[in-house]
Amino acid sequence: MDRMRQQAGGLRALLSSRFDLRPHQAFVAGTVILDHRRRYILADEVGLGKTIEAGIVIHDLLAARPDARVLVLAPGALARQWLCELHTGFGGQGFRLLDLHPPEGIDLTKWTKVICSTDLALRGLDRDLLAQRWDMVVVDEAHHLLTQRLMYGVVHALAVQTRDLLLLSAVPARRREAELFRLLALLEPDRFRVGSAAEAEFLELYQAQEPIGRRLTRLTAEIEAVEAKDAEPSDAISMARRLAQLPSLAADGHIAALLEHGMADPTQALACAKAIWRHVVDEYRISRRILRNRRQRLLAQNQIAEIRRRLVEHPYEPDSIEQDTLHAVCTLLAALAEAGLPPDFSRPLTRVLLQSTCDPLALVQVLDALSRPPPGRVNEFGVELLNASGGASYDGWRDMLDILAAGVTPWMPQAALSVALRRARAWVASPNSHARMEHLASLLQGWQASRPKVLVFAGFPGAAGRVATQLKAVLGERAVAEFRFDLPDAEKEDAARRFRMDTETWVLISDETGGEGRNFQFADRLVHYDLPWLADLVEQRIGRLDRLGREAFSTEVPAHVVHNPASPEAGLLACYRDGLGVFTASISGLEFALRDMHDRMADAVAREGEEGLEALAPSLAAAAREERLRDDSEALLDEGSFQAAGAERFRKELDPTLEMELEEAFVSFYRLAGRSGAVREIRDERTQEGLWRFRPDEMRDGPLAIVDRNGQGELSARTGTFRRETARVRRDVEFFTWGNPLFDAIEAALSERPTGRTYAVEVRVAALPSVLGVEVVVGLRPDLSRLADQPGLQELARGLLGARRRSFHFAPLQDHDARLIDRVRRSIKPEHVGRVCRDLSADRLHGLVVATGVEWPNFVAECEAGAVASAERSFKAELDDLINAERRRVDELLVRGRDGADSDESKVLGQYLAALENWSPFVDSIGVMAINWTST
Repeated sequence: MDRMRQQAGGLRALLSSRFDLRPHQAFVAGTVILDHRRRYILADEVGLGKTIEAGIVIHDLLAARPDARVLVLAPGALARQWLCELHTGFGGQGFRLLDLHPPEGIDLTKWTKVICSTDLALRGLDRDLLAQRWDMVVVDEAHHLLTQRLMYGVVHALAVQTRDLLLLSAVPARRREAELFRLLALLEPDRFRVGSAAEAEFLELYQAQEPIGRRLTRLTAEIEAVEAKDAEPSDAISMARRLAQLPSLAADGHIAALLEHGMADPTQALACAKAIWRHVVDEYRISRRILRNRRQRLLAQNQIAEIRRRLVEHPYEPDSIEQDTLHAVCTLLAALAEAGLPPDFSRPLTRVLLQSTCDPLALVQVLDALSRPPPGRVNEFGVELLNASGGASYDGWRDMLDILAAGVTPWMPQAALSVALRRARAWVASPNSHARMEHLASLLQGWQASRPKVLVFAGFPGAAGRVATQLKAVLGERAVAEFRFDLPDAEKEDAARRFRMDTETWVLISDETGGEGRNFQFADRLVHYDLPWLADLVEQRIGRLDRLGREAFSTEVPAHVVHNPASPEAGLLACYRDGLGVFTASISGLEFALRDMHDRMADAVAREGEEGLEALAPSLAAAAREERLRDDSEALLDEGSFQAAGAERFRKELDPTLEMELEEAFVSFYRLAGRSGAVREIRDERTQEGLWRFRPDEMRDGPLAIVDRNGQGELSARTGTFRRETARVRRDVEFFTWGNPLFDAIEAALSERPTGRTYAVEVRVAALPSVLGVEVVVGLRPDLSRLADQPGLQELARGLLGARRRSFHFAPLQDHDARLIDRVRRSIKPEHVGRVCRDLSADRLHGLVVATGVEWPNFVAECEAGAVASAERSFKAELDDLINAERRRVDELLVRGRDGADSDESKVLGQYLAALENWSPFVDSIGVMAINWTST
């Protein structure tokens, strides 16, 4: 376990998930964990692992404080995906998704780890959420809040109350300082207030980002050239001087002192240039609490592989019944536009109605709901719910339709609605009018011989189930699996597993729940059965394949789009293809422009139909190019968000043999500490090795004290694996690593229980003399009394000092050779138990002790005291260099000053150093070893 911890710089949480962390993810997670105020914007581009980074930080908090109160807020279908990922990806933390419980059954006074969709929060749960004191709040897709006044207010109030806050969000591109300021106001509400001095300072620093970034980039290039022997150190310090001449940096005394020193002493020129670089990156970013990695930068650093996106269009020819129905729907939308339907209702209605035309039954359900509006008027909560980015969750779909129907009613042209509903019902009744479905079936039948892994998205509520039924009839039951919101999580996980592992199951039909956070990078092809009228949903779908690890399967992501070329859907496809470019590039950089673009598309199609949409594509392309333009101001954010040296500190390349060694050692210990049958290896049709079943209730000195993190609360057998690769594909079993309840219980037992820490062993080795002695194992620990509320720094201190540091001391009776005991004990292996060595029974040990005539209590006490004193001397010599290096790192942080909001940082880091310096040795274990000894 100690050796495994060293792979993560002492931070166990970095090893706690089933995912193999990339360097940039380890850097982000490690940076947040070690901060005494865990308030950050995690802004990595789509597919780079923001959710994994946040999950690790959450996990670290709960490992230190299992009773901590954590709230995750996420839009729509993402909420359910958070539940799945936190359970199966991060050790089974006991989170509850509030959307799955009836309102009367929710008890936030007792539920300490909860996930809630933002639309449920808007439907009346906001007061209950605000009434609780949360230790950490996590908000996914936080940039959407900037267009949701009510939800922004809820999150702002939560941000004021909570200690730790993670916002998973895009960050705006240039010329959007007002939006960035509002995001930062959520992160640090006391500092970023409208009209405060901080706002003026922010705007001044915002304007300075571009010139600082340009010169910082050049300084980076000069430093790299010097290190490559292509330039002289004087070139680097000269470029640093040019950087320092900028008006925003000219008054910085620390930079001036470093410049003076570097120019006066050529041997220090490079070091001073690097120190200036670090100071500028830390001190002159808009906020050091924004961490954002971009694909292009990671590609340039060879941290990730390049993946190309490709669009393949599959137009089909609709029959007259489908076209008559589409014409009636477009007529209805045009009539509503003519009647003056307000945008708050017209835009969501347009999106819902037009996407529902992918499936005749779905269209009938929508039109029927519009014809039966509930009484009452729509309030501000309802309007915000209708226009929430990402749309309503499937759980809130019926409520959303009712709100939409109520809002549209005063403007509804009943005659046009009746015509549309009549034609839609005729479409449903027509047995041969399903051209889209037939085209999809024909497409898949053409691929059936090679059986590629095909992920098919049918996102409109109810459509995925009907598509799956039809395809099973054509391709066979076993060929098709389903991933839908209304299926139990276990069934969805089984479907995902069969899709990946079973060669017979080559098609997975999914609604949008498969488009949020899932890892399907192994799939060969992606098919859009329908197109959402929100581009970020399309991006989420493509992101299931275009994500980290895709390069192991393919270097491209082909997106196949089934569409009606004589419908508004063709115009939508043109906007996505020729305007936003979503099928060939990520929409990262467009997040803050998308709402306006979505609104323009909805308005154009409602008034002008397909032609209006197609005409809009060029102006969308121009707006997208302008929005995506990157400037050198991003250099500051990029340099601060990923540093290779820092990433190396947090996560070294994993040694795959360590997992196997840990498995062997863990199993051996469990067998020795447990009764017969406490552990056994199991095999099934999917995994032939590396699966183990442990019985926590079969330990010899009483059941293990397992902390209930998975909501089950029982001590029944636990089945899982120590192998990360197996755990990735076997979400149905546990992953035995830090954060797993059984694993953590064993780690606690190693330091808290006598089993394995006090022992007596008898050894028979031919040709050796008789030796009897005491073995004392001494460890060391930092003084954590001053870091009670700093779990990250506690973990780091333990990792730096405790891991891999044990001192062995031997005290033989009479004149026996201590080195002999050492040599024998190191040679004993688990397979020797019962043959070469065995445990001494209590009676046998008593007989040996009496026969020696030695006062054993005094002798053992002397052994312990001598071992502790000796260990203290050896530890001190070993630790001086390590602690001095850590002191220099902390001093550098303090000199740089970080940001003004962290006035107590000096105190916290000082307490951290004191914890390291005031370490103490302790007796870890003690035992008796009798080599060829007899009581006579």
